[in-house]
Amino acid sequence: VTVTVDYSGNSLVATVQEGTATVDAAHPVIVTNKYSEITFKPEVQKSVPAEAPSETFNFTLTDNSTDKTGESFVDGGKAASVTGSGKAEFGTITYTKAGTYSYTIKETTPTNPTPGMTYSNEEVTLTVEVEKATNGTLSIKSYTYKYANDAEGNTFTNTYTKPEGSVSIPIQKAMSGNAYSGSETFTFKL
Repeated sequence: VTVTVDYSGNSLVATVQEGTATVDAAHPVIVTNKYSEITFKPEVQKSVPAEAPSETFNFTLTDNSTDKTGESFVDGGKAASVTGSGKAEFGTITYTKAGTYSYTIKETTPTNPTPGMTYSNEEVTLTVEVEKATNGTLSIKSYTYKYANDAEGNTFTNTYTKPEGSVSIPIQKAMSGNAYSGSETFTFKL
């Protein structure tokens, strides 16, 4: 027996061809369902002043979607990092159902922040719309990155001000040859 299933319009159509088959432990019936899927790899941009010390910046992606059954995260999915300015890529998200998926992206402030660095407190909302064509295949209809003020974008900008301060440098003067009279003045230039 051969059963062929095709997607036609909005329904599945099964065609059965008659025949005989032996079904037992050595010859089981195997049914394989193949679902359409599409992938998407979110990313953000990091902007840091050139004079800032080298640092790795980390980002998290929080899933706000109400129906999480049509998506899965691979390759570390919900975390991304970049050293200095540049692009940070999250892991791949695989979609198996049409729908609108929503995520919040934030920069993680480090436990030991760099002195003088002001970290971005932006929150970016990523919305991904997945649609299913009449033949059953999925595609990314659109995706948008928006800030809290509804402006489009996905850049997290840090500022850096070189910290001011003083430092004590211990200096010791050694003399040889002539004895120190106590009235000499020595100048040191750094």
